[in-house]
Amino acid sequence: MLYNFCFVTPLFSLASYDRSYLVTFGIMFATAMVAGELTARIADNARTSAENAFKTRVLLETNQLLQQAHSAEECARVAMNQLIKLLKLDVVFYTAEHGTLGKTLYESAGTENRSTSLLTDYERAVATWTYTNNKRAGASTRTLPEARCLYLAVRTGDKVFGVIGIALEGREIEAFEHSIVLSIVGECALALESDRAAQEREEAAVLAKNEQLRANLLRSIGHDLRHRMDVPSPSSTLTTSCWYASTSISSCRCLRISS
Repeated sequence: MLYNFCFVTPLFSLASYDRSYLVTFGIMFATAMVAGELTARIADNARTSAENAFKTRVLLETNQLLQQAHSAEECARVAMNQLIKLLKLDVVFYTAEHGTLGKTLYESAGTENRSTSLLTDYERAVATWTYTNNKRAGASTRTLPEARCLYLAVRTGDKVFGVIGIALEGREIEAFEHSIVLSIVGECALALESDRAAQEREEAAVLAKNEQLRANLLRSIGHDLRHRMDVPSPSSTLTTSCWYASTSISSCRCLRISS
């Protein structure tokens, strides 16, 4: 229409004197549609590539940040913050303590704190089911879908170190995003396993040191006792001398009486 309006006589009018201009208009219209479609596809591909690059960078950052964490809670916080950066959704984390779920951590994706609605008894029950069965549950699954969060077990094999929950708010996680989420959770599990192994090694070293100190103490006490038994004390020497002296005096008296 712009071509007809600007370049076809009469100018600045939608009317035309020659029907051949309609063919030109059709060709230019088709060309414009094809060019627009190709441009849109290129833009979509560029946007998708940028998003995938960002998500991959988040995963790489997660690995680096987990290596700098010095405790189990720091590892959990790193994983939660990375998931928030990836999904822009609230995240909760239930730590595993002595065969059950213990302390609960919460991180908000925005300024609104929704911990009251996400840390209910029902949500904890769904997380406990995930911890016990080592399977995902909650929102967007067939198991307890009424929950507000999608719960994933933080595990390596059969060892579960906690449960992480993502408040989906009715959103569906894409396949690529889901793979990144699982990778972040897996990295967190490996970091927690390393932290627990380090704690066990430290406890074993402290126990071995205490046992060595106790053995050294007992050895020292035994040595002192044997030394005291082998060396006579001054009091025992004096007692023995008095006994000999009294025996000699008694013998002398007996000899005098007999004579």
